[in-house]
Amino acid sequence: MACNMRVCQFNNIFSSTPTLKRVGTCVPRRSVRTVPRKIGIAHKLQLKDERGDQFKPEKKPLLRDILAPPVGPGIIEETRKSKPPLEKVDIAKTLTRADVIGLMQESPTSAERMSNDKDWTKVWPTAATFNWTKFPVSVTQGVKVMKRDNPRMFEKDVSLELMKIPNFLHLTDAHLDKHCNALQKYLSKWPSELSSSLAIAQHFPVEIITEDYVRSSPSIREPKSRIVTLKVRVGSLQLNARARDKLIRLAKDRYNAKTDLLTIVGDRCPRRKQNEDYVKYLLTALYMECRKVQEWEEDVKEEDVTKYRWDLSSSRKQLKKIKPDLQDTAEEIQQYKEVLAELHETESQELYDKYRESVIKVLGIKAASSGS
Repeated sequence: MACNMRVCQFNNIFSSTPTLKRVGTCVPRRSVRTVPRKIGIAHKLQLKDERGDQFKPEKKPLLRDILAPPVGPGIIEETRKSKPPLEKVDIAKTLTRADVIGLMQESPTSAERMSNDKDWTKVWPTAATFNWTKFPVSVTQGVKVMKRDNPRMFEKDVSLELMKIPNFLHLTDAHLDKHCNALQKYLSKWPSELSSSLAIAQHFPVEIITEDYVRSSPSIREPKSRIVTLKVRVGSLQLNARARDKLIRLAKDRYNAKTDLLTIVGDRCPRRKQNEDYVKYLLTALYMECRKVQEWEEDVKEEDVTKYRWDLSSSRKQLKKIKPDLQDTAEEIQQYKEVLAELHETESQELYDKYRESVIKVLGIKAASSGS
């Protein structure tokens, strides 16, 4: 295929230069007709304009260039001349790392400048990470094990362990006094009726116990903190003898006969609030269940109860036959009931003597003289 030097017209592509010349390039005739419409091809073909310079297509100005203030070479040179010349620094005269450390050691910290009568609440007002420059006491935490079995304790200025753990430097006695004085105007006086623990137990029979833990751990959640313990005196529930006996049977080992306390522990749920609601529900269900009266409970006899009951005892029936006019509220009957209840629990010679004296008082029998 023959190749000739031809002049190509690219008026439709490059509006800035009407005529372009192709220099030193041999292109087939068929390829001249199909010229790619890309700017990059002009550089590859080494196109030149009429003056012989390499062709550079004009770029359309961007909006940011139109809105920006005009910046030219002259302006840039003026700004450079207006700046003061940089001073030459002698590297030999600069401070070394040892000089910097020496200056830091010579300058005292705030802990070293602190006086003995300094108000600690102003130094450490709120909860914060440990800062050795503010803490005037020497403390150590962490041990660096040496090769020759000579461990070295980390001082406060190089110990990272002190920064990891929570501290209570914001909860000293002085801080608590200030907090109490600030909250005192919002508080009321303690009621005089609740001056003793017995009065508190009488007015507030239900006690709910929870525990909070503080430890060094990646998580602030402690699994044991969800446990809720509920304590209540059974005597404060105002139950009759039958309901009390049923409650003790249902509670099993949760009831303490010596202290008359019913203890319910909730630890099944993952949250403390859920366990608190659960123990309250258990107490309510237990109270309502023991107050129900079933048909078979009417046939309960003295042998079926766990503790001595005066209303079911054979002693009461025999005493009613001997003295039908004697009331259960009499002093002699009350003493007789207490002695019988103690005898069902334990036996001793002292209880037998009390039982003999109570029987003599109830029946009105005169004790025989010691000489007869």
